[in-house]
Amino acid sequence: FNNLVRNIVSAYTGHLQVHRKGYQDEQILDNSFPQSQETMAILRSADGLAHAAPRLEAFALASSGNKTKGCMVLGIDPAAEQQITGWDQRISEGRYIDGKQETVMMGERLAERLDIRLGDTVILIGQGYHGSTAAGKYRVGALMHLGSPQLNERLLVMPLPMAQQFLSADSLLTSMVAVMRDGEDMDKAAAQLRSRMGSQFETLTWEQIMPEVKQHIETDTRNMRVVQWILYVLISFGIFSTLLIMMVERRFETGMLLALGMSKPRIQVLMILESLMTVMLGSVAGITLSVPVVWYLHARPIRITGEAASAYERFGFEPIFP
Repeated sequence: FNNLVRNIVSAYTGHLQVHRKGYQDEQILDNSFPQSQETMAILRSADGLAHAAPRLEAFALASSGNKTKGCMVLGIDPAAEQQITGWDQRISEGRYIDGKQETVMMGERLAERLDIRLGDTVILIGQGYHGSTAAGKYRVGALMHLGSPQLNERLLVMPLPMAQQFLSADSLLTSMVAVMRDGEDMDKAAAQLRSRMGSQFETLTWEQIMPEVKQHIETDTRNMRVVQWILYVLISFGIFSTLLIMMVERRFETGMLLALGMSKPRIQVLMILESLMTVMLGSVAGITLSVPVVWYLHARPIRITGEAASAYERFGFEPIFP
């Protein structure tokens, strides 16, 4: 679940998003708002925010040769966006866009569906601001491998000025995205922004933007707690039975100690100390042996393949077992 949330937050949504009122319910360009330094300064003033970035989002048809697929066109400030999503670390081929050249980035699966290679041209056709026609052709300068399968199949990224020009939406934004510093309260920052931004804006957390993911995590977490308690009970009985057998096997030894004059309380303390030492040595040995394996599987998680991978992707999970 941590991997899922990290993919959602770092790959696209951020912890917080600020839109014009009503944009979340009707995500169209007509619900955009003017880009301004004042609005961005208010966003960055919230407690605990680490980074913020402007965005312009729209949908278009991407075409190459005789293949066409719907995609999400995202205009970004390259320098600010990499602080949010770290897309510069997700590049599998090519170079991260810098805004100086008219190139775009797209998800690997989208490029695969359109049969596009690095350096090829993609044609975009869509609807711009106030119903205007949006059309353009752009060279593909980078392919990205994104953690979210849905983004990998749909996302096409270009510099913000290029997107504004393509959509005839000069100086307009559809959202501002922010991420929190580690350990900071996301809900508190969202409440601050709602009071400062005014009634014409809405501030949403990633949990409000994707409530189905939050509900899925909460439901599965509750179910796993029940399973964990059952496992703890089973493990406790396993440890108890092992220690009990160890003591029963030593009844002749304890009988000799009693015959030699050792008191029962001292024998009890001896048994407890020996049991604790056995458990502690077992714990230290288990941790010592498991940490290298856990670290290796964290760095190189098990990748699920076949039909199981397809099922994971349908639900928006990256098909790995971290």
